[in-house]
Amino acid sequence: MQKGEELPEIGKTLPPEKEQKLTQEKVSEAVGKLNEYVQTIRRELKFSIDEKSGRTVITVLDSQTKEIIRQIPPEEVISLSRNLGKQDSVILTAET
Repeated sequence: MQKGEELPEIGKTLPPEKEQKLTQEKVSEAVGKLNEYVQTIRRELKFSIDEKSGRTVITVLDSQTKEIIRQIPPEEVISLSRNLGKQDSVILTAET
């Protein structure tokens, strides 16, 4: 199928392809804008590894108060991961 050729199923023409070349200048500009945005939202990211579960943890902090805004994965998931290896751990109990 070529550019501008009608599609038989729906009868619409294909849009012409637009070729955009990313220059180093455009990439640098985009990175700069992203950095400015991150500064305006006043957030910090902290990466760590939970020693007991071995999971990677990402914590989003307010850069001024250092208050935890969000943690990925949540503490409940980390706790579950820690307990999965224990033999006496019970995850779900089901009665039929």
